[in-house]
Amino acid sequence: MNKFDLTYIVDDDAIFVSIFKKILSKIQNFSEIKHLKNGAIALSDLKKRFDNKQVFPDIIFLDLNMPVLDGWQFLEELKQLPFKNQLAIYVISSTIDKREIKKCRKYKTVLNFIQKPTNESQLKAILGI
Repeated sequence: MNKFDLTYIVDDDAIFVSIFKKILSKIQNFSEIKHLKNGAIALSDLKKRFDNKQVFPDIIFLDLNMPVLDGWQFLEELKQLPFKNQLAIYVISSTIDKREIKKCRKYKTVLNFIQKPTNESQLKAILGI
């Protein structure tokens, strides 16, 4: 069974994050869960981890629509960084636009797309746990 020691939720919606953290806690495979409010904060944190030779998160749940630096911008900037292949990203969004869903699968670091809202059983199925 997969165990995730460090998980990032990159999303500006505090209500969603609160509910999602509860879902992750119920699954019990997630130890430390860190919330980052936008892509700029997440990139800064990841760069700092790289510079300090710290471990990266085992999994990143990334929203697409956020202020400052959205999920698309995050993914584009990430392509330029040396540690991009060390990350496992799941885009989690309320979009129903098939073109956006298809677009996020073109990024090598994106493992899958998760539709909001989600529940425990859907999440387990997508993550294979």
